[in-house]
Amino acid sequence: MFYNPENHEPLTDELWDEARVRARIPELVAATGEAFDPARLWPSSEEDGGEAGKSLTSLYPGASGVIWAQERLRPHADSGIDLPAAARRTLELWREQPDSPERHEPPAPDTREPLLRRDRAARRRVVTRPEPGARDRRRTGARHVPGTGLAPCPQDLMEIAPVTPDRWDDFADLFARKGPRGGTPMTAGCWCQWWRGRTGDPAKNRRNMRRIVTAGREPGLLAYEDGVAVGWVSVAPREEYGQLVRSRNYGPREDEEGVWSIVCFYVDPRAKKRGVATALLESAVEHALARGASAVEAYPHCKGDYMGTEEHFVRLGFEHLRRAGTRSIMRYGRRPS
Repeated sequence: MFYNPENHEPLTDELWDEARVRARIPELVAATGEAFDPARLWPSSEEDGGEAGKSLTSLYPGASGVIWAQERLRPHADSGIDLPAAARRTLELWREQPDSPERHEPPAPDTREPLLRRDRAARRRVVTRPEPGARDRRRTGARHVPGTGLAPCPQDLMEIAPVTPDRWDDFADLFARKGPRGGTPMTAGCWCQWWRGRTGDPAKNRRNMRRIVTAGREPGLLAYEDGVAVGWVSVAPREEYGQLVRSRNYGPREDEEGVWSIVCFYVDPRAKKRGVATALLESAVEHALARGASAVEAYPHCKGDYMGTEEHFVRLGFEHLRRAGTRSIMRYGRRPS
């Protein structure tokens, strides 16, 4: 099975044509075989997030993905490449010189203290609304979150604050932070640009998000515990999400002003199952309404994913507007006329 509209999200407005895709597979596999070099593997291109002509050896994205695709497509077409040998060569090249060493250093055991201590009392949500001028303050402590307009909070509280320029380092740390087993999170590639203006290049995505933050556009909220960012929700005026607005499936059907969208949740693996996502959702709605939103939209997957679950939003009072493939368009506040 290549694609099932009931299980997969469409990434283009072009209608799915399985016969056309099957007919192209031999051509694509043959082209991959022709471009293969046993020593240098496959050449990179700007679309891969690398330098044109450079050997494509990284693990995200890179030769490992090409090898995996070749193996999965073998029942339909065979390039003749010795895939086990190519996989070994990929690892050799990556160890010699990763395409992006800052992102692809070999995994190491996680010896840091856990972000959340399991015996700590249940957290309480605090929605923070900055005072005038609070954005210019800098974090000075590790036990609370200054610069929010609130007095320092006890250690057993969760604090949630907008991503302002002085919180960029906290945001970047959360998105690039390795998991408990040393893995690199998907956020380190996307940088929450999928619905804003995806590029396919992690470095470009990071720069684009930093421009948004440094411009003071507050693209979302961070959840903190003990001064450490442990969760994120992307909430902003709907027009900020160009890919979403232009989508045939999820884009608006009426001209409306004041609609905000929630398009992404991310919680550090160590902080899951502690109510972080729920606190972020509640805070995102309050944040949007406090800044003049007339309605807040969400796009949860029927089985749940990075955009949340339908049940998650229903509990907070969101209502269904319509079904769009595997997602529901849901709204809190004013409904379309």
